[in-house]
Amino acid sequence: IALREWIQSRRSHLNITSGNDIEEKNRRHLMSCISLAYNISKTLAEIHDVGGVILNNLSVDHIIINETQNNEKTHKYDSCISIHMISLGSASCTASFSGEEENEEMPVKNDLKLLGDLFFELFSG
Repeated sequence: IALREWIQSRRSHLNITSGNDIEEKNRRHLMSCISLAYNISKTLAEIHDVGGVILNNLSVDHIIINETQNNEKTHKYDSCISIHMISLGSASCTASFSGEEENEEMPVKNDLKLLGDLFFELFSG
């Protein structure tokens, strides 16, 4: 499921809840968002550091999420989330991996700006 669809499905689940359950649902939602943000950041760091690749088009439409719930008795808010980044058509190599002496700081900054935009959408719905 694409991140955009995940965000929309979570938002709709929160909207139909009322009463005492809403605080628990909000807590679960926030914990899921934090876990997802961590996993997305970790994946992007690996792509930059290990792969030497700059994505240039990071968005909620280019992230696929596979989430499986853990046993609620032992891990109340945890889930196992795997992240897959797709649409690498505009990706480029960093200068350190391509052998060029150009400044690679700007493209990485662009990925980080796009990551901030993505997080805004993730946490604000």
